[in-house]
Amino acid sequence: MGLKKIIQTTLFSGKIVMRTWVIPLSYLLIHSYFIYIFYIYRYDTFSPPTALTSSSQLVIVGMLAYLLLGIWIVRIENTSSMEELSSIIQNGHSMMFIGKCLVGIIFILLGQFIIFVSYLVFFYGQPIIEFSYFIAVNSYISLYWSGSFLIAYLIGMLLASLIKGKFIYPVSIVVYCLLIPINYVFLESINRFIKVPLDKWLNLGEPNPHTVYHALYGFSLESFHIWKKLFLLTMLLSIFLVLFIKKGFIRISKKLLLLMIVFLLIITSTALEISKEKQLLNDDSTSLIDYYRKYKPDNINQKQYLELENVKIFLEPREQLQLNVEIEIVNVGEERLSKLFFTLFHEFEVNKIETNGEKLNFLQNGDMVEIQLNHELEKGQRVSLSFDYDGLQTNLYFGNQQAVYLPSHFPWIPSINVAPAFDIVSNQNGLHRISHKYLKETKYQLTINYNNKIYTNLDKQGGNTWSGYSSSGVTVMSGMLNEKKYEDMTFIYPVTWEDAIHGFGKFEAYINRVYGDLSNGFTTLAVEKPKNIYFLPTTNISDSLIGESSFVDHGSLIIGIPIYVEPNRDYFNYFLAELTYELVPAYTTKDLAYEKQQYEFNSLFNHVYAQLINKQLSLDDDSDYLESFIEHKLTISSKVDSVLEELRAWLKTDEAYNSHHPVYEEWYNLVREGKGWDELNTLLKKHISM
Repeated sequence: MGLKKIIQTTLFSGKIVMRTWVIPLSYLLIHSYFIYIFYIYRYDTFSPPTALTSSSQLVIVGMLAYLLLGIWIVRIENTSSMEELSSIIQNGHSMMFIGKCLVGIIFILLGQFIIFVSYLVFFYGQPIIEFSYFIAVNSYISLYWSGSFLIAYLIGMLLASLIKGKFIYPVSIVVYCLLIPINYVFLESINRFIKVPLDKWLNLGEPNPHTVYHALYGFSLESFHIWKKLFLLTMLLSIFLVLFIKKGFIRISKKLLLLMIVFLLIITSTALEISKEKQLLNDDSTSLIDYYRKYKPDNINQKQYLELENVKIFLEPREQLQLNVEIEIVNVGEERLSKLFFTLFHEFEVNKIETNGEKLNFLQNGDMVEIQLNHELEKGQRVSLSFDYDGLQTNLYFGNQQAVYLPSHFPWIPSINVAPAFDIVSNQNGLHRISHKYLKETKYQLTINYNNKIYTNLDKQGGNTWSGYSSSGVTVMSGMLNEKKYEDMTFIYPVTWEDAIHGFGKFEAYINRVYGDLSNGFTTLAVEKPKNIYFLPTTNISDSLIGESSFVDHGSLIIGIPIYVEPNRDYFNYFLAELTYELVPAYTTKDLAYEKQQYEFNSLFNHVYAQLINKQLSLDDDSDYLESFIEHKLTISSKVDSVLEELRAWLKTDEAYNSHHPVYEEWYNLVREGKGWDELNTLLKKHISM
């Protein structure tokens, strides 16, 4: 009987809505506008993911429409015989409320169907055919479009139930402005005053409306956003419940008490989930730079002579990354050690460190972890350390239930290289990634409690376990990735970059040429032809330094580009010259022992040699990277001026176009040995005078 009443009241409310020409017409116009935006992103600015993430105006329009619909559907009851009808029917007010809610839900679900089908029509097929991507699209539309519309609709109904007269409209506009994706316009000054990002907490739409889609991470579908919407929906329904009790529309009963307990449990559990430490995709591209501009590491000159023998890693991506790492250390120095120093990225919080079941005292300060041993470590003696830690917030590296990006150069495993994870270098104060690879062959075992596909440089042993020997640490990746084999290479790339892969044949030939040039040009450089090539977004909009996006791994090559770049079918035809400036330092200087004062010296070599390779490959290199580096990022002094004068003279000679000329290998040897400007000046003068 109750179900029949609900259906009748839903049909009754629906008929009232459909009889007004304004609401059906507005509904059609709004969804026609949605479809038109998809058309623009398909045929004018081809970008399937951005059609959703950068279309916050659609959510803004939809939320306003459903807010006003919620107000109207309650007000129409108050101005017609529906109020009297609700009083006559048993539980009439409750039935009418459920019916009005269902009308809104039906409109929203029908709209979601129209939006999703339209998206499929425009974007399914070439270039994107990956089923998981379109599942994510549907989830995104459900969460940030339909979910936001439903909350706006219920808020409109609630405001109309509480506020009489025209005062409801300014109140509803204020509430509306607090909940839309561009609410930071109204809340920015309050955020600075209370030091709490209210705009992020209240925003119901795309969490990062001004950040482009992250092709590795995918859409922001973290559980936090689901819990937040469930919390708001339950709160709104609870307020309606209290309001109905207060007005006498429903009576206290066992069923009602049970419902109230259920609501309370949902509110409590969702609030706890929301309050958990978590990693969310964010649009904060400056906090990391600000942190390292102020960071003054302790013990940076601490000398310790250690070797790793065995590393066991248990990794569990939850709301944020959970890790337990066991490391076997050998003291290969001459002195006994009472303390050990490690580098671990500062966003990880160490919970405990143990050896043989005994807890060790430690001090974590920034990227440095100082461990006080219970007994001194003698020369040649081993000690096994167990690190338990969790964390990670940055938008450069990931470790949650949605995506994992933990490359070997990043100190996500405790590193015996006592240097920070990043440094600020050059005149532009750019963010430089310091490599923390352990370059000696070491045995690793990796266990991951994770259901998504994992890419790593270790060999799979079965289940969720990988192991093997590596001379460059451990890399772990997972996300919206696909793979293709081309001859003897495997190419791993984001599913939304499928269109760019049509040019992979040319790209593979380019990689072989660069690899051949480097391996033949430098006898001191061990260059391994990559078996796996990762083509990923690795730098964000605040990265101003050339040579920060690509890295050589154990049998693999990570080629990175900025997250705001969306490679298309012509990408490998136009941007190979720019990639050379990333690949050369990845092979030549990334893994050398880091000395801040050597950064500019090393970078000058990389820029000169990358420009030379581009000329030999007949690539259209109009980047002007070398001159830009000299003009804007090189710290000028009398020694540097003298070198630049000799360098320009050398580059005008015919010999300068030969990448195998001895001057380049001798220059590279100066780089490896940590030499400086005086030695380079002497070298250039010697070869110019020949």
